[in-house]
Amino acid sequence: MDPIAAFGLATNILTFIDFTREIITTGRDIYQSANGATARHLESETLVNDVKNRVEKTTFPQVLDESLLTDDDKSLPTLSLQCGAVADELLRALDNLRSFCQAIRSIKSKDEIDGLEQRLDRLSAQVNIRIVNKQLAGLQSRLSALQNGSDGQQGPRTMEIEILLQHMADLHTQLVDATRDQNTKTDLSNYRQGTDIVAERGILSILRFKSMNDRYLSLDEAHRGTFTWINEPAAATTIHGDYTFLKWLESDHSSYWVSGKLGSGKSTLMRYLCDLPAVQTTLTRWANSRGYSEDQLVMPRYFFWSSGREDLQTSQEGLLRSLLYQILQRHPDLIKHTFPDQWAGYLSSGDPRGDDHAAEAKTLLLCFFIDGLDEYKGKPEDMVQLVKVLKSSRIVKMCLSSRPWNEFEKAFGGNELTMLRLQDLTYEDIRLYVQDTLEEDPSFREMKEDDDRCQALIHKIVIRADGVFFWVRLVVNSLLHGVTNADRIVDLQRRLETYPQDLTLLFERELFSVESDYQDATARFFQVTIDTQRILPLMAYWFIDQDDHTNNRAHVITMPTEPWTVQRTNIRLRQIKKRLNACCKGLLEAKHYQNGGCPSSLSSSVLFNLRVDFAHRTVRDFLALENIREKLAVWAGGPNFNSHIAICEGILGQIKATPRTLPPPRPLAHPLQTHYTPTT
Repeated sequence: MDPIAAFGLATNILTFIDFTREIITTGRDIYQSANGATARHLESETLVNDVKNRVEKTTFPQVLDESLLTDDDKSLPTLSLQCGAVADELLRALDNLRSFCQAIRSIKSKDEIDGLEQRLDRLSAQVNIRIVNKQLAGLQSRLSALQNGSDGQQGPRTMEIEILLQHMADLHTQLVDATRDQNTKTDLSNYRQGTDIVAERGILSILRFKSMNDRYLSLDEAHRGTFTWINEPAAATTIHGDYTFLKWLESDHSSYWVSGKLGSGKSTLMRYLCDLPAVQTTLTRWANSRGYSEDQLVMPRYFFWSSGREDLQTSQEGLLRSLLYQILQRHPDLIKHTFPDQWAGYLSSGDPRGDDHAAEAKTLLLCFFIDGLDEYKGKPEDMVQLVKVLKSSRIVKMCLSSRPWNEFEKAFGGNELTMLRLQDLTYEDIRLYVQDTLEEDPSFREMKEDDDRCQALIHKIVIRADGVFFWVRLVVNSLLHGVTNADRIVDLQRRLETYPQDLTLLFERELFSVESDYQDATARFFQVTIDTQRILPLMAYWFIDQDDHTNNRAHVITMPTEPWTVQRTNIRLRQIKKRLNACCKGLLEAKHYQNGGCPSSLSSSVLFNLRVDFAHRTVRDFLALENIREKLAVWAGGPNFNSHIAICEGILGQIKATPRTLPPPRPLAHPLQTHYTPTT
């Protein structure tokens, strides 16, 4: 039976029983009175009509598949029929006489009245047991799902959920005892706490969207030893004296702006700041100095992403939903006050809460980290205005990053103490990255031992980079390819001189340097990545690469459906990763995405958490140029290649290869959740 229909039926039965019991009570008063009249006699006509209406409503909804019915569902129609029998007995008596007083007197004896009331009590107890069973089973199921992380959320309630699940059996016993004995004391606090948690997670799921953390998770961690100047006074002396970023965190200034050229590493720095323990420690001191505890400090973050697959990743709506989600996830007790209407909807069963929903005064301190204001899909002035509104509160600080557009320079660049220009501060970081990356290659280390010009090559790379980290990554990878081919130092120097400093020209150089034998695969990989609505797992690219698209032979259609071992999967992943590197010249990257913080099996993690995306937003912009898309279409085979079909093939292949895991065992049934035959 549909849960709503079953609950409605049970509710109608209980309501009918209550009204019928009221009639019997009135009847007993009349029966025992000397003159056949009581103070409730005048209500008799209304009570009779109410009884008729309630009986008509206790109907059993039809279902097509009776196997879907639970034991409780099957027992409710029987209880409904028994209530109908009691109603018929009363209605026959009432219909025979005009007045309610005469109807009650027509009942043969006081014993019959008492017997009728006892039958109603038994029916009421049985219905209550079934309602309790269904509600507790449903609550337990939802709490178990939250505990397992199936809603993709994690929050401060995890331990509470585990404790609540342990108390469910005891609570069930208490409620059942209460239905049998009205004097039994029942502690509903655990049940209410469970329904509160379910309501909290339900409302949070409305705010949350799938790609909310994609940009943050896609960012590589800062290279070892880089960005340490952000919290070292000595490194900041040449810029703003001893006024560092950490000093700003404790100051009264409400905003700090990280300005930087395209590809200079702004997003990587913002992730570094979000994860830096010193930032948390310093903000805690700031909170304590204002009389707030560490628990009252919240550090929500948001990373705009113009290369994302959802409009929310570049919108104010996405920004505000994400910030609000993180605040309420940290302090879920505020949800019922923030969304009172939605909260009432989740608790529409009418559970009386008394004073436990009384609003409790709570003030938070917020430090927002918002990356990529220039990737907002709208007018920059709109984003400036929103930031101005958000930081107008004395409880808000904001760390922002963007390219140095005029609108942002005007709004945030007026105070040199509360901003930095990233490309001016990363010379040493880039030198460290170039040296470490090149020296990881044994061939380059051997070359450096014999040729002092290798150090000069490193210096030249840093100078030509002009603060653009992404340019450095591409150039160093290309130079390492030359080292693999035994290039001499003069060859590497000559190669370096041929790299344009402009990123678009560099992309064009890399794209058109792809060997002709790889051009068809290169074009397909790029077109699939551009057209996919969701970031595809790396394994999907392996399946896409197996098909001969020019002859319309789909490898995955004939492939058997059988789970792959982790060893076999890892071999395929290494193959496709090498092929992507060879074909796409570092413009596409396989990155590890956490699965929303949820636990996953090793095989699932290997298959789905390693995904392919553009190495930088500028790559997508470059590939979207009309002349580049036309070139890729020719390389891919013209009309013979359909990227959307290729995406479907990649997903189908992954489905066929995914290991089958058994569903989690169902919780053992409570002793009362067995077959129960109602007593007549």
